[in-house]
Amino acid sequence: MGGRVLRVATILVVDDEETIRRVMGRLLDAFGHEPILFASAQAALDEVDFGRIDLVISDLQMPMPGDVFAQALKKRGIDIPVIILTGDLDEDKTEWLKSLGIAGILAKPFATNDLRSEIDRLI
Repeated sequence: MGGRVLRVATILVVDDEETIRRVMGRLLDAFGHEPILFASAQAALDEVDFGRIDLVISDLQMPMPGDVFAQALKKRGIDIPVIILTGDLDEDKTEWLKSLGIAGILAKPFATNDLRSEIDRLI
């Protein structure tokens, strides 16, 4: 759609790497969305009002892995699409993540346009 935002979304980013959180926050802001940044999945579970979150973007490899975080959301009855970021992606892992109901998967490093496309597809 010509690079325009389809709608403004509130997007939760969970990544234990500060640099990734900072870059993601800037990208989402540039895309016209409202980023909410957390270093810990557990802290996000404890502190976020998920009623206002439209999309979750989570790293896979953290103390509470992104797939476990996504499953914890489902167990709480929170039905929000989740994009997983990972630096270690292969076909088996992709199929496994999809079987868990993960809505999108991006390999690090990812292209900005790929991130934007996934967000636009899911919101």
